[in-house]
Amino acid sequence: MKRAHETALILAKHHRGKAPVRAHLLRECLPSMPRNRRKDLPHIAAHMIRHGRDQVDRAYRRYFRRPTNRDECELLVCHGNLIRYLVGRAVGLRQHGWLGLGTSHCGITVVRILGTGDCVLERYNDTGHLPATPGNPA
Repeated sequence: MKRAHETALILAKHHRGKAPVRAHLLRECLPSMPRNRRKDLPHIAAHMIRHGRDQVDRAYRRYFRRPTNRDECELLVCHGNLIRYLVGRAVGLRQHGWLGLGTSHCGITVVRILGTGDCVLERYNDTGHLPATPGNPA
């Protein structure tokens, strides 16, 4: 979580009075893997995947909840697997659908949660805020 925390500290400079809070639920993990692909990852034990799934399910319930009767905004800074899984779940992808989503360093994803609890993916993995480089044509 070191890089994610460093990023959160940079963002906090632009949001006075908002200090980053480390959340163990947002640690990088492997939330699921189809059986036919597990043979490609022999170092990943089944219990690690079960633990990862439990972690992301708790994170989803914690952060992707119906808003109260006022507007609110939460900024989560975390790593790719977690972002891909949470977004996939928010938009209703099947269990392993998150594996088909790409991710870039410093990409911004915005999910709007309606009063009904339904999720709308407003922006996914947007890197338009980054300067143009050979790896990021912006």
